[in-house]
Amino acid sequence: KPVNNLKYNKKTDQEAGYSARIKATEGYNYDEHIINTTQITQDTNIELEETNIDIPSTSKFVNRKRKRINEPIRLSTLNFLEEKHMREEKINIKQLEIEEKKLELDRQKLLLETERFELEKKERLQKLDLEKREREQRLDIEKKEREEKLKLEAQKVEIAGQQQKLLQLMLEQLIKKS
Repeated sequence: KPVNNLKYNKKTDQEAGYSARIKATEGYNYDEHIINTTQITQDTNIELEETNIDIPSTSKFVNRKRKRINEPIRLSTLNFLEEKHMREEKINIKQLEIEEKKLELDRQKLLLETERFELEKKERLQKLDLEKREREQRLDIEKKEREEKLKLEAQKVEIAGQQQKLLQLMLEQLIKKS
């Protein structure tokens, strides 16, 4: 940050404006001049409190003086403004980079959530397919068992029918012999 170390003496606004107007009309070079010099003639009855203040070239005090005397902007002020602009630009670039990173993270988060959702969906479908296959196998097994039971019962009935026929034949033969 460019900062001008300016010596500042308190004078009345009227005196400061008057001296500045005189210097402006004389073509005074402000880049080489320290604002409100400490040289006071003996005729002056004003007591001045001399203080050293670091005033950046864009301070309100300097801007007021500049407006009052239509002083061109100093090179140090231009440098300060340029550096300020560059800092703001860097800050804006960093903010944009941060926002881009946030957007990238959000995009990655969405991708991960989508992948997780797809995996969960796939797992649910596989689980449903497995349950369906197990149910079908169980139904097939039950159906085969029922069919076998029906076949066995049919065979039993057939065997029982054959036995009954045999018994009837035997009875008929016994009746014939007797």
